[in-house]
Amino acid sequence: MEESRMLLQLMVDATSLGWSDANGMLSKETLLLHNFGFGWDPTTKKFAAPEEVWKDYFKVREKEREEQSYMWDVIKETPNLDEHACYKAFSLLNNNTKKDAFLKMSLEERSNWISYNLE
Repeated sequence: MEESRMLLQLMVDATSLGWSDANGMLSKETLLLHNFGFGWDPTTKKFAAPEEVWKDYFKVREKEREEQSYMWDVIKETPNLDEHACYKAFSLLNNNTKKDAFLKMSLEERSNWISYNLE
């Protein structure tokens, strides 16, 4: 079960980086071509990697989780938002460019931006 979740997360990461083929599909071959440092073991039918690769991968995932947690805290401190608006605002911040711009806004600008996008 853990391997399935890991494969799913690898595929989500690769897709978010635009690493799909011409048809918009993502395969284990695509993942290997972009070399996360993982290999495919045809005997066990699982991804395999040296311990350092796994450690690096989990370190990056932990940093991403911390950034998402911080983003949620910033949204919650924005004035004039109910819980539903906070959830919608979080879903609007779907790429790093938007997240960076949002963090540079004042509290009032954040509130206005969210209100504008919820119309």
